[in-house]
Amino acid sequence: MVTLHLAERALIAALSRDDDHMDIFAVGNDGEIWSSGWNGSWGAWFLVGTTWVAEGAPIAALSRNDDQMDVFAVGLDGAVWNPWWNVSPWREERRLGTKTFAQNTPIAALSRNDDQMDPFAVGDAGGGYIAWWNGIPP
Repeated sequence: MVTLHLAERALIAALSRDDDHMDIFAVGNDGEIWSSGWNGSWGAWFLVGTTWVAEGAPIAALSRNDDQMDVFAVGLDGAVWNPWWNVSPWREERRLGTKTFAQNTPIAALSRNDDQMDPFAVGDAGGGYIAWWNGIPP
C-alpha cells in the first residue's frame, strides 16, 4: 500500500464518474499528482502523471462521461498541464495553450458535454483566461 504524504492543508479535487465511482486527486510532497478511487471501497494512492507542480498546489478535476477523467494543474514551468484517463492507463499530460501562470494559481474546470471541456484561470493583473477542448486532438 502506498502512503501518500501531502502538504499541510493540501487541496483535494474530487469527481464522480457514475453512481459507483468516486475519484480524488491531490499533489504530494513530491510535487506529483496522485489519485485514489472508490468503487465499493477505497483503493491505494497511485501516480497520475509526471507533471511537477508546487507542493500543495491546487488542482481541478472533471469527468466528461463515465469513461473519461481530466485533471488540470499549473506546473513548475507555469504552464497548465492536463493528465487524462479514458478507460486505460493515465495518459501523458498535454499542455494547454501557451499562457503561463504564477505557481499555485487555482484552476476551475467544467464540461458541457462529452466532447467539450473548459478550464479557467486568472492571470497577471487579474485577467481571466480560458482554454477549451472540443473533441479535436491537440
